[in-house]
Amino acid sequence: MNILVLCIFDNTERNIQLLDIHRRNQQTIHNIELVYIMFDESLDEEYKLVDDMLLIQGKEHYMNILDKTIQSLEYFINRLGKQYDFMVRTNISTAFNYRLLNEYLMNIPKQHIYIGGVFFKLTWIDEKFNITEKTKQQYNLDGLCFFQGTCIILSRDVYTYLLQNKHKLVYEIIDDVAIGLFIRTYLPKAYLIFTDRPTFISIDYHNKYYNVDSVLFRHKTLNDVTDIEYMKKTYKVINAFSYI
Repeated sequence: MNILVLCIFDNTERNIQLLDIHRRNQQTIHNIELVYIMFDESLDEEYKLVDDMLLIQGKEHYMNILDKTIQSLEYFINRLGKQYDFMVRTNISTAFNYRLLNEYLMNIPKQHIYIGGVFFKLTWIDEKFNITEKTKQQYNLDGLCFFQGTCIILSRDVYTYLLQNKHKLVYEIIDDVAIGLFIRTYLPKAYLIFTDRPTFISIDYHNKYYNVDSVLFRHKTLNDVTDIEYMKKTYKVINAFSYI
């Protein structure tokens, strides 16, 4: 079984420090290929793969994350001709126990899979991400079930169909909602909510509580220094318990 992990990244000071922490602490699993993906306006070619960083010609913006994801998939699947049983899309603020992720994916079906870490049912308005009354009505978004962009997992048949029909994606709304909408509309067999999905943990730092059986840990606060310190602490826990 092979797994492609695409981690969205942009070149801010906070994210550069988080990237360094990830690189120094992440487990190496032979069948997991982890790549950080970033737009670079100065790039004079469409793509440039530098070690574990895929640079794509384009402009960084949160409303371009869907396009960044699709272009990254196209690079590995269409241009390089690689195939993976699963694609995992995550971000630099999320830490994984890759051993547990691998074990989890080995024991679920390999087709019709759209799962993830945090599950939402859309009921709100968010102008920043173009979730408005207009788009909710236009695309029937109210009550849409989707997995947050911190962890979106697609099986090969699902990401292949998505690539073949990328023109049907709604690029004007935020990426995780757009992916959920696409799958609800065109892949109803995959549009199921798994109760047995990876454990997502909101770490209680005040009481120093971690669920060491978690597959992923999410970090995002309004304080860059806090994010960096939380990520360091989390990897200490992951590394201490990853082989138990």
